[in-house]
Amino acid sequence: MRIFSSLKAWLRFAAPHIPGYSNGKVDSQLLVGLGIQPIHKNQAVSWLVLWHPPLFPRIKLNIDGLAKGNPGFASCGGVFRDTHGHNIGGYCKGLGHNSAFYSKLMGVIIRVEYAFQFGWKCLWLESDSTSVITCINC
Repeated sequence: MRIFSSLKAWLRFAAPHIPGYSNGKVDSQLLVGLGIQPIHKNQAVSWLVLWHPPLFPRIKLNIDGLAKGNPGFASCGGVFRDTHGHNIGGYCKGLGHNSAFYSKLMGVIIRVEYAFQFGWKCLWLESDSTSVITCINC
């Protein structure tokens, strides 16, 4: 059995063995406040992402989908914007138990059908899934 002289000494010893001890900002601030340098296991890399409005007469459709567990509870969502960047519609839909790929693909299919119902025939589709875009382009 090991005895520690203070809470700070115990945290220095125990922190690396606590799962996810430095994954969050609050955890890191707590450790730094106690004089302990946190070790970031999966440090996120920031990327500058620019959103560009579509050229007239297009409507831009940004979509995404997810599955918690893959497969797991799946859903999709997105937003429609006009040439000025104004939000002209949005959506989200639960898709039951499915894969992430299915949710992203269904997000495109469902929303393209929705856009055509409103007469928006000239769409600019944006997604973070290259496999879905490849399927649509075939």
